[in-house]
Amino acid sequence: MSFNLPKRTKRLRQRDPEEEEERKLAKQTKTNDSAVQGILDRKKQRREMDKELERMTASLKQDMIDTASNDIKALEDRDDGGDNDGGDDKAWKSDDDSMLYTTNDVYKSNFNDDFMLDKSNESDDETGEDFLREAAKICLNEEAQENIDLAINEANNVEVVEATELWHQSFFRPGSKNIRQPRLISREEGIGEKEMLLSEMSATASGRAYLLQSGSMKDWHHSGWKCPSYVYQWLYEVVALELDKNAAKNALSTLFVLWSLPGSKVETQLPYICKQRYIKISTFKSILLAYDALPAALIEGVLLDPDSQDTEIHAKNAENYDGKQARHLPVSQLGWMVKALGFSVRLWSKAYTAYEIRYAVRLLVQLSLDETGYLVLQEIQIAIDNCLAGMKAATWETELKTIASDICDIVSSTKRQVHILDCVRTINPRSHYFRRIIAVTCLERSLDQEVPGSVDYISTDQSLICQIHQIFMNKDGFFMKRNDMDFEECFVRLSMLDAAISVNDDEIRKDSKPVLEIADELHKIGLSIGTFKERF
Repeated sequence: MSFNLPKRTKRLRQRDPEEEEERKLAKQTKTNDSAVQGILDRKKQRREMDKELERMTASLKQDMIDTASNDIKALEDRDDGGDNDGGDDKAWKSDDDSMLYTTNDVYKSNFNDDFMLDKSNESDDETGEDFLREAAKICLNEEAQENIDLAINEANNVEVVEATELWHQSFFRPGSKNIRQPRLISREEGIGEKEMLLSEMSATASGRAYLLQSGSMKDWHHSGWKCPSYVYQWLYEVVALELDKNAAKNALSTLFVLWSLPGSKVETQLPYICKQRYIKISTFKSILLAYDALPAALIEGVLLDPDSQDTEIHAKNAENYDGKQARHLPVSQLGWMVKALGFSVRLWSKAYTAYEIRYAVRLLVQLSLDETGYLVLQEIQIAIDNCLAGMKAATWETELKTIASDICDIVSSTKRQVHILDCVRTINPRSHYFRRIIAVTCLERSLDQEVPGSVDYISTDQSLICQIHQIFMNKDGFFMKRNDMDFEECFVRLSMLDAAISVNDDEIRKDSKPVLEIADELHKIGLSIGTFKERF
């Protein structure tokens, strides 16, 4: 039996829409509150972990600062045994619009070049590992901590394969050296009061430091003083040889201010101004000798590979340069000295002969292969760019070919030759061409060793890509003889090939046929390498 409820009863069973909306809103609010509370809890936990990490980091940094302070104090105590380098701590301003110098803040910095010369320390690695483990305990769960420990242990157990042949080529003798102090030598007549004051104050380290810190020479220059040429050479020596690195930095700043001329651009090209302000190549060479450069590396001509150095030379060097005043090569000052030479050649190019610029570029390239010289690679790159800019427009291509030929005579190993490319940037047409011509010359020399006399048949009247094509396609050369190919040597040759061809779209389109033939042969080499790997 069925019956229908009264209409009023049905209305009582229906929910009030407003009440339903309030209920849903309350539920949603509760859910949102829970989510927000969860986010707040996670943020609070993260803040606590961040604070703990900051505390540990601050503690680690403080330990490092304390250690460094102790080392600096020890060095200062050692240096105090010699000259007392006093000086006025008064701040001074440079007239250069783009820079504001304060002696106390900038040129009273602590320079430490030794950390770049030393090998990695195992204790430092262990400290880093302990810090990583402690941080993992705070931030990560147990499973993640175990993964961190496993990764560290596996990294420590990895077998390190040492290279059988180091690509570095010595330019300086290794070890500490007694580097001479800068000397002011006047060979000019008519010396005035300022020159006499310079001569007196340059005699002691404290006098040099005070003179360069006070900025007197800058004020003289802006007042119309004509600085003699020998003072420029002395400032350059201070940059490179001064024991006080702050004084050396001040000397570099002074040198650049003295190079700034209030006159017009035409006046800067006058021969007497160029001869007055330029840094002589003989001064640059004397500093390299003071840095204990190998005499064979400075010979002005075609050299033999310095690999055949006698061990007696190193023994004699260790005997002569192991004293209380001996020090390692000052890396910072080496970079400043190289930088200043490059700007001198660029600013006063008319004061240099074509041979002197070629000689400077060659020495800079050799310097980039030295272990210490490689630490100032960026300064070497800039200096080479400036030297190339100082070459005459009519002969710079011929000059670069001569430099590349000399360099390949000095550096005969292909594994070293490929690293010559590191010191040449490709930011302008001259440096770009120089990098390419070095690569082409190295490939030619390698082919000539493998197939004597074959280079004589390569025409130099054609484009570089066509020359490369002739080198590459020689049937008795490295690329076409693929039996028992040395894969490490293959990588070196391909790097040279890549640098030689370059990325000039117009040139590649013009010589598209030889480029496609080279690409086809490279594809075959890749297939042969893959086949070789599959057999093993």
